[in-house]
Amino acid sequence: MEIAQGPIDFVVTWVSQDDAAWSEARSRALRVQADERGQPPDEGPMRWRDWGTLRYWFRSVEAYAPWVRTIHLLADSVPNWFATDHPKLRVVSSAALTDDARPRYNSLAIEAALDRVPDLAEQFVYFNDDFFLTRPLEPTFFFRRGLPYGYPFPMTLAHGGVHAHAVLNAVAVLNEHFSRRQYVRAVARRSLRPQSGLDVLRFPLLMTSHRIPPATDLHLPVPLRRSVLLEAFAADPVLLEQTRNSMFRSRDNVHEVYLATLWHLATGQYFAVRRRRAGRYLTLGVHSMDAVAKALTSGRVAQVCLNDELDDIDPALQSQLIEIFDRVLPRPSSYERD
Repeated sequence: MEIAQGPIDFVVTWVSQDDAAWSEARSRALRVQADERGQPPDEGPMRWRDWGTLRYWFRSVEAYAPWVRTIHLLADSVPNWFATDHPKLRVVSSAALTDDARPRYNSLAIEAALDRVPDLAEQFVYFNDDFFLTRPLEPTFFFRRGLPYGYPFPMTLAHGGVHAHAVLNAVAVLNEHFSRRQYVRAVARRSLRPQSGLDVLRFPLLMTSHRIPPATDLHLPVPLRRSVLLEAFAADPVLLEQTRNSMFRSRDNVHEVYLATLWHLATGQYFAVRRRRAGRYLTLGVHSMDAVAKALTSGRVAQVCLNDELDDIDPALQSQLIEIFDRVLPRPSSYERD
């Protein structure tokens, strides 16, 4: 049954290596982890590097989605320009979401505790700090009749990194609770529609396996219903707690936000969206800065991910990125102190 529209919250995670206390605590934890396991965990600098774009995330939200009820910032510290007393803002530390009150240096562990965010609305959108809105959006972009957008068509995983394992672990949990027939029926009912466009040509790929395959991870803002998130999180409590308690990323972790997305798909609680309509995924240092500028300024792209896969930050590239944001969003938001 479709549910009436209600208030929508945003949840965004952020961390910065410029916080000396946080960086030192993380370094100590890394040394302990390496001593215990005999090798360091999979923790490249892109996991926690700050490009200095958080203020532009808030500017984009204020400019393009002023209707948001509350923004929940999941962060263990905040920059000095930040207006922590803003009436729409709640700052939540990762330690506050854990049973042992220790910080986590693992985005998958923090995501696995989203159900513990205080006063989280039934409808919310989850952001990484490199996901940006790029033009004015109505609440119906994310939710229609209370249901979030979804994209169920399969993807191919071509590498064996920690993220890929976390996705496959989520798919394994889904297959324990749903048959392929159930999944295909739900997807056919929701996605075999004109609004899916040419993406429907990928539907036959669902029939190539006797199991439910991984759905495409758009790597863009994720709209979710809290009630469905709770169902998905309850599907495998052991794996959930194992992920919550992982201080650093490991191949045993489950991508719980992805699992919640799959749960929406398998239960038919979503509306169909075209992949290109949802937004664009760009990689800094791979895609040109002209492509980045075009995505941020054209008005044809709704959302963009500016992914970081660089070994070292390029100061010139960072300056170009900040200059583009300054042109697009020059006015400080109410989330910034005078």
